[in-house]
Formats: sequence, structure tokens, C-alpha cells
Amino acid sequence: MPLPADTIQQLHSTLRSLPRPLLDSLTHGFRRRFQVPESAVTIADRITLQCHHDWIEAFLVSHWEVRSPDQHREVRSGDQHQSSSG
Repeated sequence: MPLPADTIQQLHSTLRSLPRPLLDSLTHGFRRRFQVPESAVTIADRITLQCHHDWIEAFLVSHWEVRSPDQHREVRSGDQHQSSSG
């Protein structure tokens, strides 16, 4: 099923905001899953179907922790404190 243009634009925006390592991993996985040749400069023009959207969403959910950088620091600080006191 084809994606509406606004959904495609939203996906492109989301992908552009990803950290480079995560974007590279997603791009590699998308190419492998949907048989996009390495000669294709980008996958952006290949994101056209509902199955592409669903795959990207599943990838992001499985690879992305939804936390702010401050929350990551707090968790690490707490872990270090527990380690040193035990």
C-alpha cells in the first residue's frame, strides 16, 4: 500500500534527526531487507510503501532508547554510586 506524501516527509525528517551510527545501521538494514543496491546513493526515494514504514518503525523501536542525555548521565552516575558502595 503506498504511503501518503506527508507520511513520507515525516519519515525523512525522523531519519535526518537520527545519530549517524543509528542512521547508518538503519540504512544498511533497509538496503538488505528491501534489496536496495549499494549503487543507490540514498534510500530516501525507496521509502514509498506501508511495509517500508512498518519496518522503519520496528527498527527504531528496537534500537532507540527514549531518554534524554541527562537521564543517561543520571543512570550512569547511579550505577557507579551503587558499584562503589557495594
